[in-house]
Amino acid sequence: MSKSKITLIYLTLAVIAVSSFNSIFAQTMQDISCRSCITISDSKTLEIHKTLQLPILLWAENFDYTYDHKSLITINGHSRLNNPETPIVIEVTDPIGNLVTVQQIMVTPNSDFSVKFNPAGPLWKKDGMYIIKAQGGPQSTVFKTKIELTGGISSVKCTESELSAQGYCIPYSITGASVSSSSLNPKGKSIVIMLSNSDEGTLHITPSPDIIKGISMVLVDGQEWTNVSITGNDVTVLFPAGTEKIEVIGTFVIPEFGSIAVLILIAAIISGIVFSRKRLMFSSKISTINN
Repeated sequence: MSKSKITLIYLTLAVIAVSSFNSIFAQTMQDISCRSCITISDSKTLEIHKTLQLPILLWAENFDYTYDHKSLITINGHSRLNNPETPIVIEVTDPIGNLVTVQQIMVTPNSDFSVKFNPAGPLWKKDGMYIIKAQGGPQSTVFKTKIELTGGISSVKCTESELSAQGYCIPYSITGASVSSSSLNPKGKSIVIMLSNSDEGTLHITPSPDIIKGISMVLVDGQEWTNVSITGNDVTVLFPAGTEKIEVIGTFVIPEFGSIAVLILIAAIISGIVFSRKRLMFSSKISTINN
């Protein structure tokens, strides 16, 4: 295969990886309570889990899953992956689903490993549950656990004149209806506002540019709406009776992956591809020699 074709394959895979982040993030937001997380609480439970022959295990050092922002977090693990050349990728997400950090480690089969995290950094500033995910190849190798950070910034409490969406507060006022819920939609790059008991009325919101940028469209019950006023991040929507859902759409909405974490994850993917190619070339040379 020519070098130009190989380069094109690498670039294509990198683009696929980046374009998949929104989908991955959306899945993270849906499972933000981490019902699939496993907390190994003592040595006896750890030994039981090791007998289950799971590809990867994770547990907190000393089985203590609560940390403050000044303590180094140590997560121990055990790998039963058969291929010692397959890296294990460790991802950490914060209480609202932001990707905080990514590490890639190489582990020999049937051996223990350890990773450390410093929660004093700016991406660890929120208190609450942080999900730690390890994966060494296909989805079947995934193992998740969770830790609790305390003593930092507590969950934000919004006022009566603010919408609460994934820990962010959005100033608003409304007539003719009540807001039943509000949320951020990273995949759709929008703020979603659900209404109840709606008559004809007006919604006015002024989200921070840190939350959403490039507002250009409003959907009312899934239909593009023209009876709106948009001036930067100042949005007024006149909605009819019976309206259930208003969606304010922009070009960017948080939470998104941190740029550094994205680069690390892309680097992990690319390095794995490059390593596999080198291994394939080496095997081809050996095969040629033997023939």
